[in-house]
Amino acid sequence: MLVGFAIIWWLVAPLRFGVQTQKTTALAVLAVVPLLASGTYMFLGQPNQPDQPLSPRLEGDLKRLPPGAILVRLEQKLRANPDDANGWRLLARLRDSLEMHDLAADAWQRVIELGQGDSEARAGLAQALIEIDSGVVSEVAVALLDDALAMDDTNMMAQFWRGVAHQQQGEEAKARVLWQALRAKLPDDIPLSRVLDQRLQKTP
Repeated sequence: MLVGFAIIWWLVAPLRFGVQTQKTTALAVLAVVPLLASGTYMFLGQPNQPDQPLSPRLEGDLKRLPPGAILVRLEQKLRANPDDANGWRLLARLRDSLEMHDLAADAWQRVIELGQGDSEARAGLAQALIEIDSGVVSEVAVALLDDALAMDDTNMMAQFWRGVAHQQQGEEAKARVLWQALRAKLPDDIPLSRVLDQRLQKTP
């Protein structure tokens, strides 16, 4: 039932290629891939929604479409239903996975404006802003991350990036505490664990 089979291989490409700057983004994306997959299927396959005119290249089984075509379908759905917070959330996740960070930020902002500004939305907006700023965690992003952690202190994306913010501010000890807490929850054989191990080795 999951639509993710067609896009998970593409999403994990940065991990397979071993590009460090891409790994962090992919790790955060992989944390929500199951939600993105099933949620996209349910949103685009809702029987109570009217059919939208699609060009032939966008038709057919959703599982067989590339991420770009799924993106177009989501955008078309939201043009018809602009107040659907769940749709904007799915769009934000997919835009993040496609490295369309400026547009992802717009989508996350829309989720928040529609009253769905939970921990995921705030951390997602923060990450998009960080990516736009080439990895610099701004004051706005820090505030969003703090809000996300106040809502859910187990949010892995928020924990990771808040640690980066501490490190950039010269607060190495605080970064280490956050990363150690996050690392303790993870198995040894996943990429995020290796990224955290590397950062912890370099953090006094």
